[in-house]
Amino acid sequence: MARYAFRSRRNKFMKTIKVILLGCSLSVFAASAASAVSLEETLSQTLARNPALAAASSTYDARYKEQFVTLSDMLPQVTAFATETRSDTEVENYRTGVGMPNSGGDLDTDSYGLRVTQQLFTSGKNLNAFRSKRAEVKAELAKLKSTEQQIFLGAVAAHFDVIQSRSVLDLRQKNLDVLEKQLEAVQDRFSVGVGTRTDVAQSRAAVAGAKSAMLGAEATLSGAEAVYRELVGIKPAALENPAKLPRLPVSLEKAIQTARRENPDLKNAQEMSKSGKYTSYSTVGSVLPQINLTGQYSKTEDPLLISKGLESEVTSLQMNVTVPIFLGGKSIAAISASQDASDALKQNVHVASNTVEREVIIAWNNMQATKSAINATQEQIKASELALEGVRQENTLGMRTNLDVLNAEQSLLNARVSLVQAERNQYLAAYNLLATTGHLTALRLRIKAADIAKEE
Repeated sequence: MARYAFRSRRNKFMKTIKVILLGCSLSVFAASAASAVSLEETLSQTLARNPALAAASSTYDARYKEQFVTLSDMLPQVTAFATETRSDTEVENYRTGVGMPNSGGDLDTDSYGLRVTQQLFTSGKNLNAFRSKRAEVKAELAKLKSTEQQIFLGAVAAHFDVIQSRSVLDLRQKNLDVLEKQLEAVQDRFSVGVGTRTDVAQSRAAVAGAKSAMLGAEATLSGAEAVYRELVGIKPAALENPAKLPRLPVSLEKAIQTARRENPDLKNAQEMSKSGKYTSYSTVGSVLPQINLTGQYSKTEDPLLISKGLESEVTSLQMNVTVPIFLGGKSIAAISASQDASDALKQNVHVASNTVEREVIIAWNNMQATKSAINATQEQIKASELALEGVRQENTLGMRTNLDVLNAEQSLLNARVSLVQAERNQYLAAYNLLATTGHLTALRLRIKAADIAKEE
């Protein structure tokens, strides 16, 4: 009767194991619910809420407006002026010391006018200064896009890290459930004299290890959710994977060509090189002849003139030509320094180009590696499932030990966790490759900022 009761419990246990394993075999990356947050929604929230991205955008706006300050040096400068002079005069006979009748008194003299100044020729100083500033604006725009890509890539990683951490925690919870059921069965076997104390101890150790692993998974999930909140600005709800990978270059050569055209870090280096070139031209222009034209109109209301029926109006036109001859060596030093700075910026373009090409090659190879890893891990899971089923059957026949079963279960769990990680790595590698080509931007992905006001 005891053995019959034990077989009944064992059959019940095996049914429970099959139900749990069936749940484990479902795809760990399936959408959790219809209301799950998509990756596009995560990026939309990031675009609207991330403070670092907002700061970079404000920096670009400031740099964009600075160019008009430089442009103003090339445009006419118009100023108005007005003066008022009040004088108190008294006329007296120096011989007698007696004041003259009807002489002296308070006199108010008013003058006002308009002055227009225009730089006619600056030997290219102002024009090249403006060109330099325009290049800096374009460089800042490229820097903004680079910042946007880095923040988006961080948000993408946070999105998939939360999904991965939740999936791993779910797998470990189900594994713990299996091990606890198995411990109960082993204890039942030991109570009827079929099992051994070693079997019980091994099962207890496995349960303790599973609990420890689950606590670690909970800590990892907590950290992943904290990173998500930091980058995206909201707590992660139920998250879902994209239905497919983003559109990527068809070959490594195409990826490199696209990156050379559109990678923002390379664009930034190129525009800064242009800015340095124009700055050196402007520095040379500052030590060459300068021609300014000044026109002025003024009118003076003098009571003495008005009393005689007269008025004073002055219109003048003045041209100033300045030719620097010797400035103590300052001009030569400034020109030399600007040319050296320009040469350094040119070299930075080569550095950026080499860096971008390296990053594309690494990202491309990582992408290919993740595809192979997923295929290999899927095969590993299939083999581990067959092995576990066989070990369990052999264990019932006394051909395998309880430790063999525990090892087989651990191998299957490790394979499933590896698949979760491989799928996460594939998504991340794809978006990293997208970033190296300059296409991980809101414009390219057609992402619009979330309407925060409506949500709140």
